[in-house]
Amino acid sequence: MAFFSPALSVNLVDHTALVHLQEIASHVSATGLLCDSEISHTRPKWESWIIASAKRRTIYAMYLFSDLFNTISQEPIYLAEELSALPVPCGKLLWNARKRDIWEQEYDYHLLIWHDGELQISELWLSPETGSAQRRKRIEKWVQSVDEFGMMLFAVCAHIHGC
Repeated sequence: MAFFSPALSVNLVDHTALVHLQEIASHVSATGLLCDSEISHTRPKWESWIIASAKRRTIYAMYLFSDLFNTISQEPIYLAEELSALPVPCGKLLWNARKRDIWEQEYDYHLLIWHDGELQISELWLSPETGSAQRRKRIEKWVQSVDEFGMMLFAVCAHIHGC
């Protein structure tokens, strides 16, 4: 918020603030961005999933902001290769589930739909597989269920990488 509406025309966000943001992101990442159950393709505890999923969304938002800041500052932007295996944000119904039993039903459906593994962020990046029938099918399946945050992430990746 301080970046987009500086107080009294004073820039409150500078390179030092960005470094601090990256340090926070590093700490968040070091404490885990996936539940063990997500890795084994089983349903995690609701509370654990909420924390892990929110952390992933926060990390994605931090990287998007970092690239925006660097672009405005005429600095280079970098592909976050360290995030390549991270799942993209989940579908809207799963993210918006407000009761455990509804979330459990949605997560079971999520496991069924993504039986071959969740879509990873690197699948939205330019690669030799970009445009392949299998890749397009996986991306289309994800886009059909995604929420606004996921759609924004998709739009950025599609613009930059042409996924």
